[in-house]
Amino acid sequence: MTESSTKSSNGISELSTEFVQSNGIRMAYQEFGRAEDPVVLLVAGLYNQLIRWPMEFCDLLVAHGFRVIR
Repeated sequence: MTESSTKSSNGISELSTEFVQSNGIRMAYQEFGRAEDPVVLLVAGLYNQLIRWPMEFCDLLVAHGFRVIR
């Protein structure tokens, strides 16, 4: 199951939250950047939310040519 909202063509500072469900657990994630760029997966750990990673940090990674998933 996946839900999503709109996102910009460059992904910078544009929030798009999607959800995935597996084994009864529903998790949210956001993607920034271009699909063809190398991926950086940001994992905050137990009891942390995806917003643990500041937008400014995500924007910086995208500006340097990465696709960010947090």
